[in-house]
Amino acid sequence: MKFRFLYKNFFIILVIDIMILALALFSAYLVRFDFDIPRNFFILFLHLLPVALLIKIICFYFFDVYSGMWRYISTSDLINIVKAATISMFLLVCYILLRYKFIGFPRSVFMIDWCFTILFISGFRLCIRLYYEQFSEAPPQAGALPVSVRFFQTETYRRQKSAHRRSRGLR
Repeated sequence: MKFRFLYKNFFIILVIDIMILALALFSAYLVRFDFDIPRNFFILFLHLLPVALLIKIICFYFFDVYSGMWRYISTSDLINIVKAATISMFLLVCYILLRYKFIGFPRSVFMIDWCFTILFISGFRLCIRLYYEQFSEAPPQAGALPVSVRFFQTETYRRQKSAHRRSRGLR
């Protein structure tokens, strides 16, 4: 397995993801209890938070959420986020079931947390991509052509190929 934590921004990304995941779980508790978390549930939340973060970060790592650059996020990256969030929710529910037998834990929090995890993580990555597309002045790469030139070349090639087929009687 390739060590992805060796590139320079990995730890920055990891810290931001930990904050986002903690916010997602806390937001799930807030939504579940109408923004007034009872003290006993808040204490259980504090016990659950480190385990939930550890499980989610490990799942995100194994589903290659940290493998690419944020400015190039694609639908396959979003699918990996959904897979990682689903597996991490399943593992967290199994942990709660085996350790606490779900005594004192509201079950709906895990589904809300799953939704918020996907929404917050993918939303943040999408914002990064939009930032790079709108505001980043990246220098053109060697051999890169503007889109209009590529379109012109492709269209010219298609027309030449079509004309060649017609000249040979292949329509």
